[in-house]
Amino acid sequence: MELNSARAIKNEISGRFEQLNAELKRAREEIDVEKESATQSRMELVKAQLKLESVPRLEADLDQLYKTLEQERVAKLNAEHSAKALTAKLETEVAARKKAENDLLELLRRKEESVARV
Repeated sequence: MELNSARAIKNEISGRFEQLNAELKRAREEIDVEKESATQSRMELVKAQLKLESVPRLEADLDQLYKTLEQERVAKLNAEHSAKALTAKLETEVAARKKAENDLLELLRRKEESVARV
């Protein structure tokens, strides 16, 4: 009877041993999965940190672009204003030249008429 009892205990211990080995194997597999997940998480965190580190530089670049855009807008407005002023001046000078040409032609016509009368 003791032999049967010892075999039963041995079988029970062997079964428990196999169960513990299986649990240990599953625990190691879970640890490996968790390690891989932690590695992926760290990599994602590093990527996010790199993106965040570039934000101030991008904001500075954007601010500079806005300043440049504003300078270009002011330069365009100034150029348009100058163009309008120069156009008005040209129109005035063209009108004055036409008047002077007409006055000269009228003078020449009168002179020719007076010479023709004499």
